[in-house]
Amino acid sequence: MDKREKKYLEERFPNGIRINFAKEPLSPSEQEYRNKCLREAIFQLFKAVLGREPTQDEFYGRVKIVIPKRRKRSKHTP
Repeated sequence: MDKREKKYLEERFPNGIRINFAKEPLSPSEQEYRNKCLREAIFQLFKAVLGREPTQDEFYGRVKIVIPKRRKRSKHTP
């Protein structure tokens, strides 16, 4: 992460991020439900960042995700 990203995260989450783990293992059906929810959330995150739906290879980490650079508008439009 570069300095700008670190600064943004520190501003966005000044108290850090807290993760609470379950004290008891989940049942198989609870684990499958949780995994489904996580997959959907990650898919939506990739979709928002990329501006398109990620490919299956991108989603599973087989291919590096390249975030498109946003083009700056010129001040003078013809």
